[in-house]
Amino acid sequence: MSPSWLHACRSKLKCLRLPALLRHTADLARRARHLASRGRCRIGALLWKTQLRVQDAEHRLAQCQSECHSLTMQLEQIRAQHYALYEQVDLMKSSIEVPEEWFDEFQQWKKENPLPATPLVSVCVATYNRSELLLSRCLASLRKQSYPHLEIIVVGDGCTDDTAERVAQLGDPRIRFENLEKRGNYPDEPHRRWMVAGTAPMNRALELCQGDFVTHLDDDDEHDPERIQKLVDFACAHQLDFVWHPFWLEKADGVWHAAPCETLRLAQVTTSSIIYRRWLTRLRWDVKAHLLGEPGDWNRLRKFRYLGVKAGRHPDFLLRHFAECRQGTQKPAAAA
Repeated sequence: MSPSWLHACRSKLKCLRLPALLRHTADLARRARHLASRGRCRIGALLWKTQLRVQDAEHRLAQCQSECHSLTMQLEQIRAQHYALYEQVDLMKSSIEVPEEWFDEFQQWKKENPLPATPLVSVCVATYNRSELLLSRCLASLRKQSYPHLEIIVVGDGCTDDTAERVAQLGDPRIRFENLEKRGNYPDEPHRRWMVAGTAPMNRALELCQGDFVTHLDDDDEHDPERIQKLVDFACAHQLDFVWHPFWLEKADGVWHAAPCETLRLAQVTTSSIIYRRWLTRLRWDVKAHLLGEPGDWNRLRKFRYLGVKAGRHPDFLLRHFAECRQGTQKPAAAA
């Protein structure tokens, strides 16, 4: 190896300036560590601020939940007071309308008329010019009832269609049809008319029924096939004067909703979701109930309750209550 070549290599190494390069590399490393340290500080500060915000949000949420709970409690109290007020008003109205002697008469009648082993059940149906729905839905569901000892009383509210002929064609001896000579005198205003429509045929059906128990079905609704059997068994087992039950309710959009009917009160029951002892038929539908701002059936049911009927709720959903105004006519017997 020649001296000139070695000399050239040394010259090249000097040109590389390794010490300076090493120092520069070390400086870059220090700067990188410094930046990393600053980054960790910034991240730490951000996390700390975020944690403070989370804690503040949690505190505010707890305050909101507390306020919401307080408002809910206040709302429940207002509802309870509202319901109690309605109860008092119902008692006041019923005390004016129900004779005092009926309390003792009802109790005496129950002593003299114990329930037979197989009670007769009267099903009362009011109808007006809806023969197709009456036969295909209402009467079809009643004829399928598993309970055998029943009578079905259908009264037309001055029907002018083929209802009488189509009912006669069924040839079912359990079904009796009577058509009123003219339709009942109901209010013209639609909502008030809804409250009491069907009063006349309902009252006529009550005059005709002979059952130990009485129940109802609107002409465009349907009962579960086991309904009457279940309700009779339930009433007899608990010696009840009155039974109501939950039902399925169809809204205007065709969607079905559960109506649990937890309590016996306004807007919790409907005509077709009750059954009761025959003595109570003396409490008729009042065509003037709309003047009190209440549906005709609740006008009756608050009087039942005023008389102290022994009542119970059957837990099963035993009715399909279809939306109003099918087949282009108004549904009789307003829902409470």
